Amino acid sequence: MYDLIVMPITLKDGRQVPPGPGLKVVAAPRRAARSRAEDILILSMTVSDHDRFSLQTQETWLDDLVQSFFKTSGSVTTGLRMLIDSINLTMLERNLKLAQDGKTATGAINLMAVHRQAIYVVQSGSTHAYVLSHQDFQHFYDVNQTDRGLGLSRTPTVRYFQADLGEEAYVFVSDSPPESWVEERLFPGEYPNREQLRRRLLNQAPSNFRFNLIEIQPGEGKIETVQTATQPSKPDVVVEPSEDVQQETFTTPQQVSEEPVLVVSADRLEDTQEIKIEEAPAAQTDASFDEPEKMEEEQPDLTSEAFDEFGDLEPTEGQEVVKDLGEQVAAEEAELVEAPEEIEDTSKIQALQGESDQVKTEAAFEPALTEDAQEVAIRTSQTRRSRKMAVRQPKRNLKADFENFKTGFNHWRRQLGDKVLKGLSGFFKWWHSSREKIGAFFSKLVDRSSVGQGGGMQLSRGTMLVIAVAVPLVIVMIATGFYLARGRNQQYDYYFEQAQVASANAMAAGDTAAKRSYWTETLKYLDQAEAVRETNEIKQMRDTALDALDALEGAVRLAYQPAITGVLNEDIIITRMVSYGPDLYLLDETAGRVIHAIQGDQGFEIDLEFTCEPGSYAGGYVDPFVDMVSMPINNPYQAQILAVDASGNIAFCGINQDPIVQTLPSLGLNTGEIKRIAYDVNYLYALDPLNSNILVYRPDNYQFIEPPSLYFEGEDLAEKPDLNQIVDLAVNGSDLYLLRADGMLVDCRTSGFSENPVTCENPVTYVDGRAGREEQTVLMPESSFSSVLYTAPPDPAISILDAITGDIYRLSLRFRLYQLLRPDMGDFELKSTTATAFTIGSNRFAFIAFGNQVFYAYIE
Repeated sequence: MYDLIVMPITLKDGRQVPPGPGLKVVAAPRRAARSRAEDILILSMTVSDHDRFSLQTQETWLDDLVQSFFKTSGSVTTGLRMLIDSINLTMLERNLKLAQDGKTATGAINLMAVHRQAIYVVQSGSTHAYVLSHQDFQHFYDVNQTDRGLGLSRTPTVRYFQADLGEEAYVFVSDSPPESWVEERLFPGEYPNREQLRRRLLNQAPSNFRFNLIEIQPGEGKIETVQTATQPSKPDVVVEPSEDVQQETFTTPQQVSEEPVLVVSADRLEDTQEIKIEEAPAAQTDASFDEPEKMEEEQPDLTSEAFDEFGDLEPTEGQEVVKDLGEQVAAEEAELVEAPEEIEDTSKIQALQGESDQVKTEAAFEPALTEDAQEVAIRTSQTRRSRKMAVRQPKRNLKADFENFKTGFNHWRRQLGDKVLKGLSGFFKWWHSSREKIGAFFSKLVDRSSVGQGGGMQLSRGTMLVIAVAVPLVIVMIATGFYLARGRNQQYDYYFEQAQVASANAMAAGDTAAKRSYWTETLKYLDQAEAVRETNEIKQMRDTALDALDALEGAVRLAYQPAITGVLNEDIIITRMVSYGPDLYLLDETAGRVIHAIQGDQGFEIDLEFTCEPGSYAGGYVDPFVDMVSMPINNPYQAQILAVDASGNIAFCGINQDPIVQTLPSLGLNTGEIKRIAYDVNYLYALDPLNSNILVYRPDNYQFIEPPSLYFEGEDLAEKPDLNQIVDLAVNGSDLYLLRADGMLVDCRTSGFSENPVTCENPVTYVDGRAGREEQTVLMPESSFSSVLYTAPPDPAISILDAITGDIYRLSLRFRLYQLLRPDMGDFELKSTTATAFTIGSNRFAFIAFGNQVFYAYIE
């Protein structure tokens, strides 16, 4: 793994400013998918119009993309491509909604994933990425300069790159790199350190410029963001002292001193952890402060004894103040030394300090002080400040604490012993009471019997009757229990041994059909054994059998998980699903309505404000819907879904708006009943089995005014497929795919010639393209096929759903079966095992519904 050091740099008018949004470097969270557990995602995006897409909106987009990437399994490039498709569709929708402004915002994105020893780069838009390692210097960008950016079309232009990282490397990205970013200037010789490379990158950079520099080093997956300053360091900052500090310096006519200053050696005052106060020495008086020992020797003693030595000399008023101050300080210091434990009230300390400051201030402004008194006042002030700093919390008496702990422990031990003794006493009392009750019961039973003439005990008739009935029943119950227990064990052993024999035969068989038959037999015996008892050995053998069958059939297991947050009503039956960008639309057959689900952090949440259900709206009335299709995003109704009822009424349904209803015109035929619809290239196809035809509508600016045409008009009835056997249809340009209930497809194509406008292949021939079965004919198993889906590029395919097994058969456009997706539901319990709907989104997520339960999984 690697550690990443991130350095975002933004210049504005030649000065570095705090970086804005657009960069995310995130390591895999704890609950990431298994294939993403050690990846690190680097996401860099720019948007051309910040007024249309606010910075907060961009941050939200990036956060959602990061979460989606680490929840998605599969290859790295596929996961990155999915993120680009998602953000492109989101920007496209926003641009179309705000199209009346006449402005269009575009985006450029660099997605990079550090995966093992390499970095994978996926780009879209005009952007550049550089990778500098010990071995190579690589520049990734759009060489042809044809990429218009994100938010302009449904299919963005995507570029894929890959580079080896080796021991360490640098990655830097920018949308408009300077011309000086070439190998000769950035990597002239030795591998640079981070600061050297930063200076080289900023050399000849424009005054308004933004780029991101990332250093990749061996490590444990840690990410560190480093902010650098491009401005020169500031000189030492001189901070004037506060008034309190100034008051502590005594000024007299004989004393001239400089003010204390705060010297801060740092670029910013906030970053300074320790501030030292340096006081300039006062002007020299008669006593030199540079020689403290000499000063102490020459310092006169102003105590009462010293005053007596002066004889009749009376102390002045200022000397009395200093004398009182010295005596007070000495008394307070003696009090601190004698009883430090008693100084607990901080309010008293603050009061003493206040009095001292007051006395100190009075002494400072007393003009009658002598020079000796001034020196004593200065020493007293210094002594008081030292005493203030020396005040600490009283030391704890460890011996007293240990005695308290010992006393408390002995008290707790006595209480615990009392509780244990009380519990034992209660138990023995209950035991003696129970024993006495049991003895009394048997004594009464013996008393009811009478002693016969021979001295033996004789039971009453009632007692003998009870014994005669109860004893055989007890014996039968005990025997039955032993028999059932032993019989069930023997039954389990028999079924499990048969499963082992079948699995051994499957491994030894050389024929593919025989292998499949034996593995199927193994699963049958395992089901019978599991009905008797569930064991781990059954689970292990079942997994082996399923893996073997998947390998024989070329199937891929999809680990489905619940898609909907919460539980849908049990009456709901989902019969059609549409994946529309990050959203999911569900057709409920029971109520005939469309349900909208929005993708969230834990799955999809139901949008309760979305309205698309039977009722009366602008344009008319609609009955319960029977089918729905997705609409192009540029339609004038801004609708995502077009739903239809059986009578031919359609509704355009969009987010935060009521449905807009139209009625499809008819041909004057008998009243039909629409079963299914399909939409492609401004054509709407409606399956009408009662009239044995397919109605084709071509709207004018999404207004269905002209009557429909018949898809099979003029065709020979012998050549036309039986539409009563058709269960679903899908369209791809001129190709119309009709799914029969037996799993076979009818491929009809419009030729454009009036003589033979439609040609059909009924049914098409499936060719196997799975590994080990190439060019073999595919025979669909006996099952119930219910739905067909066409998915557009970049992964074009025709997919068919088997409702019985939930398998999804994926065919190429030439009907070559290349993938079989088989559901793996894990520990999720299905209320109904019949699959009722499915869809595959452009982000390669497969969705499947079993009644009211919806699941999704990523296709590798």
